[in-house]
Parts: sequence; structure tokens; C-alpha cells
Amino acid sequence: MVPTRTSVVPPPRAAAPPPPTSRLRIGVADGVVVVAITGEFDRTTAEHLRAELIDIGAVCVGVLAVDLSACTRLGETGIEVLGSAIVRSASGRFKVQVWADHPDVTTALHAAGINHQAGPVRPISSPG
Repeated sequence: MVPTRTSVVPPPRAAAPPPPTSRLRIGVADGVVVVAITGEFDRTTAEHLRAELIDIGAVCVGVLAVDLSACTRLGETGIEVLGSAIVRSASGRFKVQVWADHPDVTTALHAAGINHQAGPVRPISSPG
């Protein structure tokens, strides 16, 4: 009798969370720089955004729209990054607009004193 080999197939693993770069999209629409964040705006995503905002802030003139309409959680580091961008925008070169929908995100923004608009990005006129 020939021994049979049985193979054990491991159970499927849960999908790993997407890397922060896939939760962060940057584009330009109608002269407005739009940064869109989906899912959790956690420490890793915030640090990636902080690095991107340094470059964006150096060249942006007009409006930097931060679209959090698809964001489900806004952590403390994310609040700090947004606050820093708003402070840097006080130079007058650009204006930061924040858009959000999720109740947890809007609550965090309100608690931090960050003004925001409801819904996805619909840029308001740039500073003149």
C-alpha cells in the first residue's frame, strides 16, 4: 500500500489594511489642489500626508482642498497635520478648505476647532 500525502491548505487570511499611499490621493481640478483621504486617517496616513503637504505648500497658490468625505476616522496625528497646514496657509499664498461627512470625523474636526464643509469637495473661490 502506497502512503498518501494529504496537503493542508491554510485558511484564507484577512486582507491586510491598504498601505497609506492607497488611502491618500492628490490631484488638481480647476486649479485647486485636492487631497482626498479614504478610510482611517491614522498616524501612518498622517505622516505620509505631512510629507506631501510640505511639497504642496511650497507650490500651491489658491486653494488646497482636503477631502475627508470618504474618511471614517480622524486620529490625533491627523488633526495635528491639518492644523499645521491651516497655520502655514495663513501666509496668504493658499487657503485650506476641509470637507467631511462622517459623524466621527466631523466631531473630531469640531472639537479641534477646524472649520469644515459638509460633503465631498466643492471648492469655494480662492483668496484674492
